[in-house]
Amino acid sequence: DLDNCSNLTDLGITAMLSKVGKKLRVLGLRNSKITGKSFVDLAVNSVPVLEELDLSECSKISDARLKLILEKCGSRLKVLKLSDTNISGVNFQNISVELPCLVELQLLDCRRLTDTGIVAILNKLGKNLKILYLGSINISGENFDDIWWEYTSLEDLALHYCHELSIEGLTLILERFGGNLRSFSMYAADITEDMFYEECAHFCPMLRNFTIIEY
Repeated sequence: DLDNCSNLTDLGITAMLSKVGKKLRVLGLRNSKITGKSFVDLAVNSVPVLEELDLSECSKISDARLKLILEKCGSRLKVLKLSDTNISGVNFQNISVELPCLVELQLLDCRRLTDTGIVAILNKLGKNLKILYLGSINISGENFDDIWWEYTSLEDLALHYCHELSIEGLTLILERFGGNLRSFSMYAADITEDMFYEECAHFCPMLRNFTIIEY
């Protein structure tokens, strides 16, 4: 766990991974100053069994550098935490690895994310997600019909403080994600519980835990 290591550099982390990465399953880099630049020098098999990567609050990581990190470290990832970063998602269609093992994705407080960016991310990261947390991002949901497939494996969806989310957008989201959903929570959107039941509930036949806190 290297969370909050403010003096950690890109060269330092890649040197460390080159030495001890072979058996590493969890890597926490939350609130570090790395940019991902030196990952270009990291051999692809340096972290062959990495399952969880936390880059939350790594504000210096761009879309292009995240692409590089995931191409080197993402083949076995199950959990990816990208909350409070500056990614926009627009370059995700160019990532050459698809993270086939990914089951949990956290994207909270990613202020540069839009509908286009989140759709690009979801299209690329595969259809095996079970947990998706989206919060404080500028999405309306109305581009979600551009997602290539239904996420029938998704069980837990959170949409917190997405103030631009519309009932039309939520309908599109749950058309894609609702089929196997067990837990759904939505905070501070301009959507009432009555609106949910009238327009969207029929997309979620397996739903057991449900919370809406109105705006």
